[in-house]
Parts: sequence; C-alpha cells; structure tokens
Amino acid sequence: MTYHFVNILTWKFFIRPIEGQKIYVDGFLLKLLIYLKTRETVEKRSGLNFYHQRNWDKETLFLTRDGKGGFAREFPLENWSSNKDIIISQDLYNAVVNANDIVIGISSTKQDTLAYKIKLVNPNANVYCLGAAIYSTPLLKSESIVNTLGSMLVSNPKRTLNKLVRSINTFLLDFIFCKNDLKRFMKSHFERN
Repeated sequence: MTYHFVNILTWKFFIRPIEGQKIYVDGFLLKLLIYLKTRETVEKRSGLNFYHQRNWDKETLFLTRDGKGGFAREFPLENWSSNKDIIISQDLYNAVVNANDIVIGISSTKQDTLAYKIKLVNPNANVYCLGAAIYSTPLLKSESIVNTLGSMLVSNPKRTLNKLVRSINTFLLDFIFCKNDLKRFMKSHFERN
C-alpha cells in the first residue's frame, strides 16, 4: 500500500485512482475547498502527526533529500528537476527492492511519482509519502491548522510562508475553475458507500 498525504497544491495529481494507494487530505484549504464545491466533508489527516504517532522500526528505509536525517536506514535521493527526471538507479533499486516499510521525505509530487516507481520494483512494500513531515516536530498532537502551520513555521519559516502563499493562490483558482476535477477526485478516493 502507498500512503499519500495530499494538500491543495497536489490533489490534482490524484484525480485518477491507482490501485493500492490510500489518500489522506492533509490540509485545511483542501478540506475547505472540497466542502465548498461538493458539500461533502472529509477528515483531515496530517502527515506530520501520522509520522510522529507511529513507531517506526529500525528496518524502515528513509529516502531523504540529503541523507543527513540521522535515520538508522537512510538513502539520499537525487535532486530531480521534475517528475519526468525521476529514475530508479541501481543503487536505489538495491535499497528498496527488499524493504518492507519505506518513508519518502521529498516534495510532492516528486515523492508520489517516486512511490509509484518503487511499487513497480517492490509491490509488497508499504510506502509513506511524508515530505517535510519527517524533518519537523509537531507543537501539539492535534489536527488543527494552527498546530500544523505553527509546527512547519518553526522548523522552516521561509519554505512554509512560500508554500502558504502558493496554497492560497491555488485555493482561489481551484475554487473558481475546478469543480468537475474535484468531483472526480472525490469519487476516485472518497466515494460514500
């Protein structure tokens, strides 16, 4: 199974379903957009809290941006320019081929593309796309926007403020233009039984 924590900037990447993936809404703006456009409610699930509430064993493989995360098993990834550049090198193949749990700590949608390619190499792995969550510590164990935003501001203020501006712009554009895509996203991942 692959676990994705999707926000307002990345939800369009997941409009079409792929078997074996679990989608969590990780962001107040995406949750609000879904409600305003579809009148449906979804639970917010923060990747930050998910990461810190789980007991990762020492065999978990962490794929990181620089290899300096201090994890027991860690593999530094290339700095790919785009999703099209992502390849599984021989060294990366050797690292992931037999891993049971793999945590990816790079930006979306690169981590999501990489997860898809890893599943082709190791279909039995559990892959967790957690991005910056593995480099941050939550202020509180809460799903509130204040906790998530505050935690990220403390750990990386420049990146967080930049992402917040991009998120607000995306929210406004998606509110105006994306009703049908949002309905397809909801149907693909959150269809009510």
